[in-house]
Amino acid sequence: MISAESPLAAQAQWLSRYRYGLRLSEQGTVVSVGDGIAWISGLPSVSMDEIVRLEDGSSALVFHLARNRVGAILLHQTERLTAGTPAHLTGRRLSIGVGDGLLGRVIDPLGVPLDDGGPISSSARRLLDVRLRLGPERDDEGDAREPEGGDGDGDEDERTWHRTPQKYTSTEVDGL
Repeated sequence: MISAESPLAAQAQWLSRYRYGLRLSEQGTVVSVGDGIAWISGLPSVSMDEIVRLEDGSSALVFHLARNRVGAILLHQTERLTAGTPAHLTGRRLSIGVGDGLLGRVIDPLGVPLDDGGPISSSARRLLDVRLRLGPERDDEGDAREPEGGDGDGDEDERTWHRTPQKYTSTEVDGL
């Protein structure tokens, strides 16, 4: 008789729930690692800002797409990460837990607590926007385009754009 707490019991329970089926996945290979960047080949379906899981336990955020390789910023790196480490797509983007459980807590960009408050409970997850806005957008003629209107909270979906030739201005419009 197998006790309910033995490793064999856990394996038997897992095996009883296992369902056979075809599972397709891409597997890439780390080509090189340095300065917090992993260069990976063999992931043709990867997308920008996708999280890539590396078999050594590391994770990375894709920031560069090229024909034969991708560049990924290492979000978590183990000492075992080397060239030749297999890489897998996750289909996930960078997100963080949100809710009252985070009030007053100190966390890293991945949501891992840095204080001694124990685990964090979050009510939901929200995507982090990793795109940087380096300055005013430019139209086809090279003129700067600045936001106009909105409620001042920075939501670009509530703003319209107007052209300002080589001059950077921001104008709030009443009633928008």
